[in-house]
Amino acid sequence: MDIFEKGYKYTLHDNWDGEGAIAIKPDVFKNAINIVKKYQLESLIDDSNICYNPNGTIGIEWEEVVTKNLVNIEIGLTRYSMYIESTIDKSLVNTYDGVF
Repeated sequence: MDIFEKGYKYTLHDNWDGEGAIAIKPDVFKNAINIVKKYQLESLIDDSNICYNPNGTIGIEWEEVVTKNLVNIEIGLTRYSMYIESTIDKSLVNTYDGVF
């Protein structure tokens, strides 16, 4: 998937950020692609919504179109976690943890 292409090239080795980051494994990228497809995010996000984390995970964050809630998903090798936050009062709307 094109939106992960840049990150894939630069994060596959340890210390990719020059500050001791853990390499992001190819299976984490596969999991991220599966999440994007599962939640039909292709039209909602681009590479500016993606964060490559130094702990070896990938984060995706975007604002929902209708509710304007902020959604954040952190994707790892075996698990993912999602939370939804209200942009009006910053309250937590929902959370979800999943396993691959």
